[in-house]
Amino acid sequence: DLIVSGSVIVINGTVEGDLFAMGQSVVINGTVTDDVRIAGAGLQLGEEASIGGDLLGGGASLEAKKGSVVIGDFLFGGAQALLSCEVDGDAMFGAGALELRGQIGGNVVAEVADPEDAGAPPSSYMWQTGIPIPSVQPGFTIDENAKIGGNLVYTQSSDIQIPDGTVIGKVTRREPV
Repeated sequence: DLIVSGSVIVINGTVEGDLFAMGQSVVINGTVTDDVRIAGAGLQLGEEASIGGDLLGGGASLEAKKGSVVIGDFLFGGAQALLSCEVDGDAMFGAGALELRGQIGGNVVAEVADPEDAGAPPSSYMWQTGIPIPSVQPGFTIDENAKIGGNLVYTQSSDIQIPDGTVIGKVTRREPV
C-alpha cells in the first residue's frame, strides 16, 4: 500500500496494493493493483492508468482520460467529473457537472445539479493545481459514444438527452429534493 500527501502527486509506476493520496492535485499514470482513494482539487487518471479495484475520489475536478481503466466500482463526489475511461463495475456520482464519454459496465447512479444551479466551473478558479483542469458543462451530459451496461438512475428536474443505444438497462429519472 502507498499512503501519500503533498502538493502535486504523480504516480507513474506500479503500486502493488492500495493507494491513498491527498494533495492539491493527484495524477495516476501507472498501475494500482487494488483500491484507490484520492482527494484533491484536481484529480486525473492518465491515458494508461489502470486501477485493479475500486476508485473513490473527492475534489473539485476529476478527469479520467480515454484509455484509463477501473476494474472495480467508481465513486466520485465533487464539483465536476469528465469520464472518458472504462469502468468494469458500477459508478456513482454526486457532482455539479458530469460528462460521460466512456464505458461503464454496470449501473450508474448520478446525483447531478441542474445546469441553471451551477456556479463558475472549477477551471475558472483553480489555476494553481499543476495540471490542466477541463471545463465540463453544468448538469449531466452523456456522449453518443458512451455505454452504460446496466441501469441508469439520475436526479434532475427535467429529462436529459440520452443518445439511443447508450444505456442497456432501465433509465430512471428522480426529482431533486
